[in-house]
Amino acid sequence: MIVGRIVQALPVLFGVVLVTFLLTRALPGDPAAYFAGPAADEKSIQQIREALGLDRPLPEQFWLYLSDLAVGDLGTSISTGQPVIEELARRLPASLELTLGALIISLLIAVPMGVLAATRSGKPICLLYTSDAADE
Repeated sequence: MIVGRIVQALPVLFGVVLVTFLLTRALPGDPAAYFAGPAADEKSIQQIREALGLDRPLPEQFWLYLSDLAVGDLGTSISTGQPVIEELARRLPASLELTLGALIISLLIAVPMGVLAATRSGKPICLLYTSDAADE
């Protein structure tokens, strides 16, 4: 059962990876020029393009992309120049804190509402209505 689900998820995962790759290649601008900086000359931009593999054909770039993903190399952040895996690790605690906080708040609301709905089955639920004497 679990193996079957994993096998079913593989084409979806491949599709997400393919679309992600193609969208990053379709973005305007040259990533090599961005990495090189505004004062870079054409020679340094070309060196960075070669180092990133952007001078190769698209299928070869995709193969390199898949190879890097398979070993956990997510590349370098364009905005900070740091490895993406380090950026994710640095931001993960804050994301987990927000997620846990949202989960706790939703449970504090959902559990009492579920109990109220179960105990007042078939009757309208009004949070301000607390008297059972008015039901008569």
